[in-house]
Amino acid sequence: MARYLSRRLLTLIPLLFLVAVIAFGLVRMTPGDPAAVVAGPDATPEQVARIRTAMGLDRSLPVQFIDWTERVFLHGDLGDSLVLGQPVMKVILQRAQPTLLLAIMGAFFTVLLGVPTGIFAAVRHNSWVDRVLMSGAILGLSIPNFWLGLLLVLTFSIHWSILPPSGFVSLQDGGITSIKYLVLPGLAIGASSAAFLARMVRSSMLDVLRQDFIRTAKAKGLRGRTVLYRHALKNAMIPPLTVIGMLVANLASGTVIIEIVFNVPGAGRLLINSVSRRDYPVMQGVIIITAFIYILANLIVDILYGLVDPRVRYE
Repeated sequence: MARYLSRRLLTLIPLLFLVAVIAFGLVRMTPGDPAAVVAGPDATPEQVARIRTAMGLDRSLPVQFIDWTERVFLHGDLGDSLVLGQPVMKVILQRAQPTLLLAIMGAFFTVLLGVPTGIFAAVRHNSWVDRVLMSGAILGLSIPNFWLGLLLVLTFSIHWSILPPSGFVSLQDGGITSIKYLVLPGLAIGASSAAFLARMVRSSMLDVLRQDFIRTAKAKGLRGRTVLYRHALKNAMIPPLTVIGMLVANLASGTVIIEIVFNVPGAGRLLINSVSRRDYPVMQGVIIITAFIYILANLIVDILYGLVDPRVRYE
């Protein structure tokens, strides 16, 4: 296991470097001039040129790329925001809590709704319960999360006045009561992931329930619940683990639209604002951190394989 983890951690560097190359190229292809945005619409060409020089944007692209990658990979410095004038890491961390809490709430609803639904549909295979649950899963996959968010606000905030329609209160200020601001956006972002996970769990459970060792366990006289949870579920969860890992990574990086709909001041809105202001370092920093989240999620899933299935060995 130690050798496997060491090998996987070493692969982080070339992967992140490749992401850095792609991020730098895509960001520089964005139309617009950050110096003109900072200078304002009434600035003269000479003023824009001076600001561009102060930002270092007058240098060639290879020089800018080498300077940026050197700071990132050798010093762990994502640079300074061109517009805000603050370190990029500080700017992202200021917006990290809302996005992180929203992703955690979305993951909670994904697992809470997806896994039991898939198990129950598999146990009641070809029954009306199975058809209703899978129809609901297809509906959950079909509804865009922003539209579902608006429906949830209309129902639980305007019609019933149970939960707040928008906004965010940090844990430091609101404590446990701040969770109520995350319920609706978390449900909106986790519903489609839960629907996808439910279909995956159902398919995997059906495959396992047809295996010979399940028939043997039933023939021994074990209780149905024991067979289901002790023998079938553990083996059936191996394929969905990969899906759960990627869904969690998607939740952490795909909250942009939900943050706008529910007025959550997270990293997604920061990225949108950075694109509109042509703030290259912030855009690149968000992309690098998002890629790191995906890579870390894959690593955690690989480790969980060994915990769930003893047959998996890391050579």
